[in-house]
Amino acid sequence: MNLPLVGLVLTRYLSGISFNTPNILYLVFLSFGYYFIVLFALNLPAILLSYFRRMSLFLFWLITSLFLYYLVLDGIVYNIYRFHINLFFIELFFIDFENFGFTTGILMFGIGVLAFVFFVEYYIIKYAQNMSSRFLYLLIPVSLMFVFSQIIHIYAFANDRTDITSISPRLPLYFPITSSSFVKKHGNIGKNLGLGDKLAKVSKENSSINYPKKQISSKIEKDSLPNIIYIVLESWRFDMMDSIISPNIYKFSKKSIYAKNHLSTGNSTTSGIFGMFYGIHPTYWDAVKANSSIIDNPVLIDLLKENDYSFGVFTHSNFTRFKLSAAIFNNIDMYEKFKGNKDWEKDKDMNKRFINFIEKNRTKPFFGFIFYTSTHHAYSYPENREKFGSAGKINMGLVNNNTDPRPYINAYKNAINYVDSMVNEIIITLRTNKIDTNTIVIITSDHGEEFNDNRENYWGHGSNFTKYQTNVPLIMYLPGKSPEQIDKQTSHIDIAPSLIQEVFKVEDNIDYYSNGRNIFSLSNDIRPLVSASYVNHALIIGKDVFAVYPFSLKKYKVDDINSKVKSINQSLFRQGVNEMNWFYNKD
Repeated sequence: MNLPLVGLVLTRYLSGISFNTPNILYLVFLSFGYYFIVLFALNLPAILLSYFRRMSLFLFWLITSLFLYYLVLDGIVYNIYRFHINLFFIELFFIDFENFGFTTGILMFGIGVLAFVFFVEYYIIKYAQNMSSRFLYLLIPVSLMFVFSQIIHIYAFANDRTDITSISPRLPLYFPITSSSFVKKHGNIGKNLGLGDKLAKVSKENSSINYPKKQISSKIEKDSLPNIIYIVLESWRFDMMDSIISPNIYKFSKKSIYAKNHLSTGNSTTSGIFGMFYGIHPTYWDAVKANSSIIDNPVLIDLLKENDYSFGVFTHSNFTRFKLSAAIFNNIDMYEKFKGNKDWEKDKDMNKRFINFIEKNRTKPFFGFIFYTSTHHAYSYPENREKFGSAGKINMGLVNNNTDPRPYINAYKNAINYVDSMVNEIIITLRTNKIDTNTIVIITSDHGEEFNDNRENYWGHGSNFTKYQTNVPLIMYLPGKSPEQIDKQTSHIDIAPSLIQEVFKVEDNIDYYSNGRNIFSLSNDIRPLVSASYVNHALIIGKDVFAVYPFSLKKYKVDDINSKVKSINQSLFRQGVNEMNWFYNKD
């Protein structure tokens, strides 16, 4: 009986959406299927206490009322700020109450709405007690609706049906299923549902995101176009770039711009890669992914295509599965299949093919991207490359707070050292083909890697936002630029706008297409930066981390997760929220 109310409240999140038969069905199935699961999960304590009838009914009344009230408030907040209520928002609310525009009258109105919801829910429960048990048979169609809603999303996601996928990031507590393997195996189901083809016409005004805010054009002369190469080492953290572990990259950094205090936009691959190309905070990823057919590509890639660059994108790290291909390299050929069984063997073949791409395109402007995965756990390298000692069998599933990290670190260093030798082959290729003086080279990583450095049993990445998982090397070689070490805090969101301004001579305000800044004209001011994982994100202000989880907010220092944040810079906190809201369409 609450599900129609839930569906009614959810319409608050959908202003600006153009409706058609598929997405209307999707919304109906969601309201009655998915959100039944949510209500069921929330009311599990009440269900388990059903033997104690009065207590069970009281808990159901309280939990369901608060959930409906949350949806009402969250719908209001989402339409203003384009993010959902969480403890991050609540903290900001209490430290910056006046800037939210709330008055005593508005708060009293909110209390009145809460009382009304409690009142309505009381009568729903009272009426439901007199209903026949035959209504339990409704669980069958409700369960089917859940299944159908997820099938629709799976096929819509795989086929860039923006009319459906653009709805998903708007909805609270919604985590839709995606499965490329299911689409491959059951493709006919999607076609029968009318989801086998991309939507022909989609309006940018109807999408949730407004990126870029205006059309960006370059003013560079065609005969002065440089080549651009991105070299990305998986899981390469800030303190693993030196003359011992990565001697060739270290030597190259001495004639380049080296950002010593560089923050990735994620402790996961998706967020890290997204930030370095789009130049916007990773909290926009869901909206960009959902609207990828409208956006097409990030501004940097659009400028490359506009200037007739050749593209060579080389990776074997599931970019297609995670939608990075469609969102960043749409309609651009990617090379994702390489010889070998182990990561180091695939990287070796990939490196060879990447070098062939460079030599084949040396007489015209090209963009190259290569992403090495040997440095990802379980750290892959040839047996004869154990420069830092034998690591033995690596199994992250068996580690604990007392595990000696040294064998893992040794294997990690061996893998970095091996990839370093392949990067050197690329550098030599540029020099021997005499195109090193006309080629920009960016060397960095998607995120860092932790080996229990915080002494809290954190290993690998994707689990916290301390420097071990988020700080990575950044080396930028731009012909004509003097070598320099930058000690100011930089971010992945700075890479794209730096290239857009320095290379393509774009004079438009950076705010039209990026949350970042030009690395070569940074001020000394502290600014709010954002890093994200697959499930949450953090606002990082100087050395302070505000990590936002669905139902909690953790505050700690970027150097030590056990060191707590004692105060909040309210203006920078507010600035960070505004930046995470800047590229959303306002209804």
